[in-house]
Amino acid sequence: MFIATITGIILKILPMGAVGIIGIAVTALTGVLDPENSGNAIAYSLSGFANTTIWLIVLAFFIARGFIKTGLGSRIPFLFLRIDITYCSMILKIDFWLARCPYNPLLLSGI
Repeated sequence: MFIATITGIILKILPMGAVGIIGIAVTALTGVLDPENSGNAIAYSLSGFANTTIWLIVLAFFIARGFIKTGLGSRIPFLFLRIDITYCSMILKIDFWLARCPYNPLLLSGI
């Protein structure tokens, strides 16, 4: 099931969320995770959502998507440019670097 879900995400058959939900549903319905006790199949399938690390990863995707869609990653360096427009080019280079530092780990695409 895991390989099928990853393959579906890579091939972009459906949006990533839909492929993930289908993968969870098929895993829960077939009882792959706990063949002896099929009553716990749904609980085992959904137990990953109780993990805080998973939610951290999901939020990182949301924040990165927001930075890309709004163009905030490009606007912050231009704000520094507008403030320091009279200084030399070395200060501008430092400003660009400082402007990208705080939120670079949040961006999954590295933009």
